[in-house]
Amino acid sequence: MCTARLLACLRQPAWGDWLRARLTLLPVVGPALRKLALARIAWALRLTMNVDMDLRKVAPIVLRASGNARYGRHGPKVAAGIDRGAPLS
Repeated sequence: MCTARLLACLRQPAWGDWLRARLTLLPVVGPALRKLALARIAWALRLTMNVDMDLRKVAPIVLRASGNARYGRHGPKVAAGIDRGAPLS
């Protein structure tokens, strides 16, 4: 019953973003969720590297592709950093 409620919350955008961001802080589940989110970011970055689009626009899209609000909310900061000439690493 509890698992069904958790899955239902994850499907709703408002609760799902908040809950996924908090689940990444848990000791056992957190590292696995962070690795999955980073794998999605790497995959999305790979797909967008050969696109004729400005990196300042691509970076926020790639971060949102992680499906995790913890990474997605940093899109504007990353774009501003790229605009200043900061590296992606």
